[in-house]
Amino acid sequence: MEYWKLFGIIAFNSQDKPAIFTTVVLRSPNTEARKREIECCFTFTVQKDKHDIPTLIVGNFLETMPRVR
Repeated sequence: MEYWKLFGIIAFNSQDKPAIFTTVVLRSPNTEARKREIECCFTFTVQKDKHDIPTLIVGNFLETMPRVR
């Protein structure tokens, strides 16, 4: 849900930069997975055509290291 909220903010607002950098938790649908939740940094960029319509989304995920306590 957070992805679509952030996408809507930058895709349809020409005032903001067309990129978002945030943290997310990815959840595996596999209940047998050793690690069901993976904390990641996530960035995506929205490219628009000459009419300012979003046409391409480029996303990158990078797993973050666990915090040392």
